[in-house]
Amino acid sequence: MVSNRSRTRGCPAAWVIAVLCPMSILACCCDSKPDKPQLRVFVADSLFRPFNALGKAFEKTHPVELVQIPSGSVLAARKIRENSDQADVLAVADCFVIDKLLRPQFADWYVCFATNEIGIVYTDASKGAAELTTSKWWEILGREGVRVAAANPYHDPCGYWTELCWKLADRHYPPEQGGGRIADRMRTQCGEGADRRSDSEQLLQLVEAAGGVDYAFVYRSQALQHNLAFHRLPPEINLGDVSRVDLYHQVEIEWPARAGSTGFKKQGDLICYAITVPRNARRPDLGIAYIEFLLTAEGRSLIAAQHLNALDHPWTSDPDRVPGSIRSSVIALDTPAAIVPATTSAPGEHHAR
Repeated sequence: MVSNRSRTRGCPAAWVIAVLCPMSILACCCDSKPDKPQLRVFVADSLFRPFNALGKAFEKTHPVELVQIPSGSVLAARKIRENSDQADVLAVADCFVIDKLLRPQFADWYVCFATNEIGIVYTDASKGAAELTTSKWWEILGREGVRVAAANPYHDPCGYWTELCWKLADRHYPPEQGGGRIADRMRTQCGEGADRRSDSEQLLQLVEAAGGVDYAFVYRSQALQHNLAFHRLPPEINLGDVSRVDLYHQVEIEWPARAGSTGFKKQGDLICYAITVPRNARRPDLGIAYIEFLLTAEGRSLIAAQHLNALDHPWTSDPDRVPGSIRSSVIALDTPAAIVPATTSAPGEHHAR
């Protein structure tokens, strides 16, 4: 009988491999862990930093691999509607995006959880910056040689919120102060809506870059996150004051359909961020768990720390469609009438007249 030893004599390496390989395979099998499920979150670009903090906290208590994909809210919704792209969570900078583009075929509910306001971001190097606190903002931004930017309304709600803000400014300021001509002047400076930069995050990069732009219309939260100077517009025009919703409703804009873009009509309103789990979500259970966490006191405090105005009472217009585990955390409203805490000025920002 040929012994095992005689068969391996002169081939010690083969013997070691023969003995150790099965042990290694066994060890790998014992030590291996199943892959974490992936949670895909399509998020408005202005929510990228707040949701980054939220996601890190969520991962501590939920064994998931969180993949956050930022873009303009309209583009995010179109990826789901037109490309059948799958997201377990969709968070946008206007509930209108879900109502207009996704309901009822691609989503059938949403929860509004935070508000924001439109204003003007700039740096000390911006032309006319030293005069901004004492002069009329639209006069400075309308000067020849001053570079001003706004977002693309076909891609990002910040673009159409800005247009509505200009329309409100025309009503707010009397004709002798420039009222009635502000929107036209700002469009001349910023260019046609469809030709503008895609989203508000790109605008911040332009303001920060040497040789970029002098001023941009963006959300207050983004300016403070980037530690940039921020010129707060009056509450009558900044779309961030819940007590003035009826005033905001008095203006409207209409954008025609273009190749690859849906036309739409949009009424002025309070800027409300909304979140949902799309119908085609791969892991709706994880998406719901993520929204549950967002609506907790911890979740709201994390986004408030990023200068969003987190609602004490998140709301929905259709509570019967909201998943049961979330329903107890929201109130039912037809319009954004939830009490919104007043925001105080932060370092580096000032109020316009």
